[in-house]
Amino acid sequence: MVKSPPLPHLPVVQIEVLANGMKIHLVEDHTSPIFTFQIWFAVGSTGERPGAGGRSGTTGVSHFLEHLLFKGTERFPDAFSTVYTRGGQLNAWTWYDATCFWEKLPAGNLELAFQLEADRLANVRFDPLTLEPEREVVRNERLLRSVNDPQGALDELLHQRAFTISPYRWPVIGLPQDLITLTPEEVQAHFRQHYNPGNAFLVIVGDFDPAEALRLAQREFGDLPAASPPALELPAEPPQVAARRDHVEKAISSGLLQVAYHAPQASTRDFLVLEVLHSLLARGKSSRLQRSLVYGADSLASSVSATLWTMRGPYLYQLEIHVAPNRTCRAVAERLEEVLAELRQTLVPEAELRKAVHALQAESVRSALETQGKANLIGFSLLATGDPQLFFAHLQQMATVTPEELREVACRYLRPEQATLVCAIHPGRLDELNERLLEDPPETPTTSARSLLRQALSIARERHELGIEVAALREEEQAIRLLEQRLDHAAANLPATPEGEAARRALHEFRTTAGKGVDLRRAAVEKAREPLARRQGELDERAQLLLAALTAAGPDDPRLLLAQAALGAAPLPPPAALAPGRSLEEELLLLVNLARLARRRQLHGEAAAALDLAHRLEATLLAGEAAPPLSPEAHALAALAWELRVL
Repeated sequence: MVKSPPLPHLPVVQIEVLANGMKIHLVEDHTSPIFTFQIWFAVGSTGERPGAGGRSGTTGVSHFLEHLLFKGTERFPDAFSTVYTRGGQLNAWTWYDATCFWEKLPAGNLELAFQLEADRLANVRFDPLTLEPEREVVRNERLLRSVNDPQGALDELLHQRAFTISPYRWPVIGLPQDLITLTPEEVQAHFRQHYNPGNAFLVIVGDFDPAEALRLAQREFGDLPAASPPALELPAEPPQVAARRDHVEKAISSGLLQVAYHAPQASTRDFLVLEVLHSLLARGKSSRLQRSLVYGADSLASSVSATLWTMRGPYLYQLEIHVAPNRTCRAVAERLEEVLAELRQTLVPEAELRKAVHALQAESVRSALETQGKANLIGFSLLATGDPQLFFAHLQQMATVTPEELREVACRYLRPEQATLVCAIHPGRLDELNERLLEDPPETPTTSARSLLRQALSIARERHELGIEVAALREEEQAIRLLEQRLDHAAANLPATPEGEAARRALHEFRTTAGKGVDLRRAAVEKAREPLARRQGELDERAQLLLAALTAAGPDDPRLLLAQAALGAAPLPPPAALAPGRSLEEELLLLVNLARLARRRQLHGEAAAALDLAHRLEATLLAGEAAPPLSPEAHALAALAWELRVL
């Protein structure tokens, strides 16, 4: 028998509103001599706009402002050191719907928290020597977390595919072009519009005196001018009626899969039921997905995690699955659907439901015991519904969820046609199969069709990799050029005073000597350009020699048709021209390579046609009465064809 954990009573939240519209939420808790102070601004990436019609966008500006608000002021040049010397912690985060700055301090330091946050709000700096270096910090963070990190790249792609019109579709950190073109005027306008009392609320939880908190709030924030919160509309996302699938190519040790299903708004009963379903599916080793995918006799994954965020609008239920070595994303996706189909078709046993509820309640209770955790629960509740008690009310209501509701909600939200699935594919998987299946027997001439195709595909791969480096270099060239223009504009608008001249000299020094300035970066670009041009020349020379050999070999062999297309000397052949191969492995290999070439050239229809034919070949073979078992190579190619297919 699983005992229900003792549930906390609904916290007593004292709510006050200053004359300028700032709301204050106070929760006394003298259990420990600490408190958490949070200031929330109801703006994140959903308050931004992507570029369109030749107009640059503002995506990433909220996260950029988070960075700028930590650059220090005259009064508090280093907030981190100030808080650390008091034995505390501080940080901030930006999310789709909100930005939050927080401090966690020993009791008796409430005044410091108020002073830090009010000071940063009143004295944020937008001068070029503050803003421009931080822009490069953010661009590098994007490279680290979204471009070079497989999980970050997948998450970005997942949102792009799962949402079609919602502002949840672009990344919090911003799109690369917008980070380059964002102007100081746009940054300041975003700050003025969103970082004001009418769009902010405080949450303070822990060991403090509410009367003192109200006095400090009035003193530090009361004189800030009132402003109406901006109207941020979240357009209703059209219903998803067909599964979506996509991929990124990243160097990963084993497969990585992310899956999302559209979830209801947090204030609904369906969301509460989905929270319980989430616990039943993914919380703990005995949950259904953990048992089926990770800890079962036929495990397919090394880990499974899931998230159900409380958001202002309808969002996603997300799963991330790390595929076990020698297993495939396709097999994991099929097993996942089997688990979800069972939930849609049969009632969950009452004992399993109660266990899932108790596990969810226990985790929430543990989180609420700590001041930071309780403040987070209150803040997200306010953000999503305006009710600070939402999470705590859900804790009480979870026990009323029935097996019938679980099945109904699973049928409503966890259907295969509502899934968006993205996977990370190591580009070397196909390269390795090319080397293995296109390897000639010893003493075979290097002008054989297999050898020529293998060489052509190698050149195509190297050209693709070189193209990525060249594109990054061009992006950096544009960033430097725009920085130079902004610095020139800033210098030209300085007054002809001693102070103005000093500022002008500082701008010139930053431009000419700083690593994030103009001259050193431009020199680095020039240095990088030479080896790229040399590699391009070498590839072109190899391609010309290979084309001569292909011309001499004749055009009849489908492998030679594909080789010419890989070098850009001929259009991509139709998939049917590659199908009469010498074996299933060869047919699949040619079709998968054709699909990858088409995808990299943005020819999505041609890629889909090639992969559809590969799937039909596999299905036809397996449907035969005396179907021979697929070879390991055929299995690998069929799985790769499935992962490469974009829906």
